[in-house]
Amino acid sequence: MRFSSAEAINIGGGALEIRAADGVKPVLQVEVRRQTPFLATKADTPIKLVGVTIEVRYVDPGPEPAAVIEAGSHVTLDRCAFVLDASAATPGSSAVKLAGGVLTATGCSFENFDSALDLSCFGTSTSTLRQCLFVSTAPAPPPEPDGSVGGGWAVWLRSMPGIFAKSGRKLVVDHCTVKGRGVVAFEGFSADAPMNIRLNACAALADSLISWIHDPECKDKSPTRDAMIWTGQGNQYEIRGKAWVLVAPRGSPLAPMPDGPVDFETWKRKLATEQSPIPPPIRFATEASSLSAHPTSAEFVVAGEPGKTPGADPVLVGPGAKALKP
Repeated sequence: MRFSSAEAINIGGGALEIRAADGVKPVLQVEVRRQTPFLATKADTPIKLVGVTIEVRYVDPGPEPAAVIEAGSHVTLDRCAFVLDASAATPGSSAVKLAGGVLTATGCSFENFDSALDLSCFGTSTSTLRQCLFVSTAPAPPPEPDGSVGGGWAVWLRSMPGIFAKSGRKLVVDHCTVKGRGVVAFEGFSADAPMNIRLNACAALADSLISWIHDPECKDKSPTRDAMIWTGQGNQYEIRGKAWVLVAPRGSPLAPMPDGPVDFETWKRKLATEQSPIPPPIRFATEASSLSAHPTSAEFVVAGEPGKTPGADPVLVGPGAKALKP
């Protein structure tokens, strides 16, 4: 099914569900033009997508292109695939931008987006990612000012105004694989407005692990244990860039965090609580030089002992995959 930018959908009033029929793997080919998303929903419209592939083409994107889906309420993604062609990678592109509610993504893959998920974090909301794959297969662009050359961030988190407790906002990432520029980009968080992050059995091959974008007047110009409460269990990180943590005032180029982590031991000592880590290197089932034009999740299986390997299980990822129990 093909949708031009003139056929963009804007909907409100009641829930919306787009589901693959039994035995079918539908593909939606969509255009996103400038600041008009393919699908926009209002605050009274939670949405659920099950078993669909969305192939994206940006047309005249401009400096701040829209996301494919811009949602004002809860979003549930179950065994879906969001694909942006490697030859058309677009700065500022996102698969899903959430401005309210929480996001739950299970068994989904995201390919070649600048930031696959762009989440505005209010109140005590918790977003959960399970068995998801975030990859960049595009040719390496010119290096960024921080020296990184990866394709994008898996998740971009934006702090929204409010009163926050340490036990409040959370992102849970379980058995996910990331190959790109970085795992999580934080914007606007501080010790007064903290964020909880929990990673379990994840694999990340990236230029950096996180970035920290702050308001110029903010006192927390770099992440601290009070501002970013990071807990990890059984993760495998292979960081290829100059630094594990990048920082910048909003609107400025990212740069390595002064006196920041440069390896796993300094990451754990300075910022994170990590248990049972798996040392690098990360080896995927298919070498980068042998990837197909449109790689499947099976090509990004992390090599290791079955049942004890971090990252997403291809049996559980993408349209037609086995359903994961709640």
